[in-house]
Amino acid sequence: MITEKQKSARRKGIGGSDVPIIMGYSSFKTPVQLWLEKRGELIFDESQSPQAYWGSMLENIVREEFVKRNNLTVEQPDTIYHPKYEYMLGNLDGFIPDENAVLEIKTANAFTAHEWGQKDQEIPKRYVLQIAYYCMLKNAPKAYCAVLIGGQDYREYVYERNEWLEDEILEACHKFWGMVQSGEQPEAANEDMKYLYKAALDKSIVYNRDSLDAITKLTEIKQNENLLKFQRLEQELIIKNYMQDSEYMVDNDGKVLVSWKANNRGNRTFLIKD
Repeated sequence: MITEKQKSARRKGIGGSDVPIIMGYSSFKTPVQLWLEKRGELIFDESQSPQAYWGSMLENIVREEFVKRNNLTVEQPDTIYHPKYEYMLGNLDGFIPDENAVLEIKTANAFTAHEWGQKDQEIPKRYVLQIAYYCMLKNAPKAYCAVLIGGQDYREYVYERNEWLEDEILEACHKFWGMVQSGEQPEAANEDMKYLYKAALDKSIVYNRDSLDAITKLTEIKQNENLLKFQRLEQELIIKNYMQDSEYMVDNDGKVLVSWKANNRGNRTFLIKD
């Protein structure tokens, strides 16, 4: 669990959890949102969600389990910095001095457990980026990743240092931090608009060619959607009139083509089988 002092330092530079966002591997925050945050133009609610709270509480338990299983000493160092670039910093979950190795701890809940797949699969990319970043800062040849999935599935993974990946991370961090300093905005996604343009002023703007083309295309898409909806309902009506009170339509081999079953409330659900 990082301290308030560490959180403050992280706002003034790039931390390990920022790297997947910068490189487009986060589903929780976009590069633009992170850019606004680092520039002090956007403040996210940092109060802990129940998931984040229990993740923090379980971190010590996972660390203790790792120590017990591997008989290794694990230190918890203060904030570490890149030897050359002070804006690149990290807060390690643990460091193993006997092996000069980083320890990263993850707890996966019901919403993130699917990322880990089967035990023989690799560490998910967004966590690999964070671990590789820490190895670069600490000049560590490898890292351990201890994971508790769903409160009962404990796993350990080993990451071997990848300098090619570190070069990629370093380039992305340099570019992003340069944009933070210069004010140049990263490419925005649709979900960024509510953060970039929160206020609506009482004014009008004359269209340009790109916006007019977009209006035309959106109008065409909407018309096609309405047409497809009408055609879909028309074809469903033909099938339902034929099925009447039958739950299934099958082919000559008994394979289900269409189901039209009643749910618990007595409403029938129409479904074309793939």
